[in-house]
Amino acid sequence: MKPKESARPAGKQSAPQETTAFTLPAKQAAVNSLSEKIAQTRARRLERCPTLYRPLLARCYSRRASPREAVKAFCQECCGYDRRAITECTAYACPLWHLRPYQIEEAAP
Repeated sequence: MKPKESARPAGKQSAPQETTAFTLPAKQAAVNSLSEKIAQTRARRLERCPTLYRPLLARCYSRRASPREAVKAFCQECCGYDRRAITECTAYACPLWHLRPYQIEEAAP
């Protein structure tokens, strides 16, 4: 078999390709910017949250809440901090629907 001929002349090699990745300081700046955005958003949510539910939400933000408490905080925020709305929630497609707090247990037949 005959070797395949290259379209480039034998003496020339292709130039090394430059990557378009961020430099280290730019990556750090992007991370800091994102962290600041997250902190600002969380602070606004805590301000709007009723004072009764702030400790739970603050625990979730500081990663000290249990998974059950995190689900409770999510449901409370989703339903406008209304316990009855959580009990009567009709968002059946929500992946947390079966884990929501304040469910009314059905009596066994």
